[in-house]
Amino acid sequence: WGDIYFGIFNRKAEFTYDMYPNPVTNKLTISGVNDVNRIEIFDISGRVVKSVEVASEKVSMNLSDLQSGVYIISLHNAKGIQTAKFIKN
Repeated sequence: WGDIYFGIFNRKAEFTYDMYPNPVTNKLTISGVNDVNRIEIFDISGRVVKSVEVASEKVSMNLSDLQSGVYIISLHNAKGIQTAKFIKN
């Protein structure tokens, strides 16, 4: 017998990266994203508030226009998607 899955799901990618600082005030840096091609940030209601195409191993994102709160960051590569939470002060 094997596993049976119903519905639609995204493949979860397993890769390492550094994201700092957390909590963030204005600038979020993500390094070690060699294979990542897109980064998206979602607010707590699931709305995309930032989306950037990635062309280097280190990305700095200006988040000064975001309100304080909890956000979800989504890193996309050919293997799938990896997500994490961060706090914006």
